[in-house]
Amino acid sequence: MSTETPTPTPTPEVAPELPPVAENAPTLASALYPEETTSGAGEETTAAAESEPGADSVPGEDSVPGEDSTPGSDSVSGSDSLTADSYTFTLPDNIQVNDALLGEAKSFFAAAGIAPETATSLVQTLVPKLLEGQVQALANAQQEQFNQLQATWVGEINAMPEFKGEARKASEAAIASALDAFGPTVQREAADGTKKTVNLAREAMDITGAGNNPAIVQLVLSMAKALSEGSPTGLGRPAGRQAPRTLGGVLYPTPS
Repeated sequence: MSTETPTPTPTPEVAPELPPVAENAPTLASALYPEETTSGAGEETTAAAESEPGADSVPGEDSVPGEDSTPGSDSVSGSDSLTADSYTFTLPDNIQVNDALLGEAKSFFAAAGIAPETATSLVQTLVPKLLEGQVQALANAQQEQFNQLQATWVGEINAMPEFKGEARKASEAAIASALDAFGPTVQREAADGTKKTVNLAREAMDITGAGNNPAIVQLVLSMAKALSEGSPTGLGRPAGRQAPRTLGGVLYPTPS
């Protein structure tokens, strides 16, 4: 048998005792932040500074007297007293506004609390400009429609046999002769002060565009041909035919 020798139990080490800390001994925190750890009168001074009125705020910064009622603002206090009758608009005489629509605008301004002066300036400034733009757009659309119609009519006239090749010159000359012979005329003063003769039939056709209407062209051309056929020749009048002297005679011949 072998006898085992017991292992001795180690004795725990005892930490050395630290010297007692003095009551007023400086600490690491007091060395780094001396103001924060100051007690007594210093704390009272800091608290007093923090609670001093106006210490951290600029006078007038937090609230401005009359902030919600700035003079000249779009809305006015006491807007409950505004009605549609509070607004009066004066527009140019050449502008006609829908009264019902204008009444709705007044009611809207009153409900929104818009000052009458602001609403008046808005309406009297913007409405003429808006209407002017609408009128110009309408005029442009009408002019475009007129130009398209004229182009269509000219195309139809050019397709007529009477206005193709050499026949075109004869047809144009016949129409011109008819307008010159029967179109009413007036004397007008030109820009240079001289008098000029104006054929009112030609002028009306140019202004209205009717001179390019195929039906009008055919009508005038037919009358011109009828007048030409009824004119006396070097050999005398055609047998059995009375030559009319006027356009009315062509349109409404007298029964024989």
